[in-house]
Amino acid sequence: MAATTIAARVDELKRSAADDPDPRMAAFAPEQAALAQAPEPEGVAPVGTVLPDAELLPARARRPADRGEPTEAGRLADDEGET
Repeated sequence: MAATTIAARVDELKRSAADDPDPRMAAFAPEQAALAQAPEPEGVAPVGTVLPDAELLPARARRPADRGEPTEAGRLADDEGET
């Protein structure tokens, strides 16, 4: 699969969108307009920010002792097959 940017995918999505928007989406128009006009929230990382590596937490805690303990991505993949 060729690497594409998110911007390229968004452009493709916009080109493939229907000409007439779904009337049910009108319910969201006021909220979308307010969000477009609102200032950027504090603490939001600017586009292009490289985030530091961080410890992973378990996707699903099976036991109380598992909650919040750091884990590794490989362990998460291994745990998927367990019941």
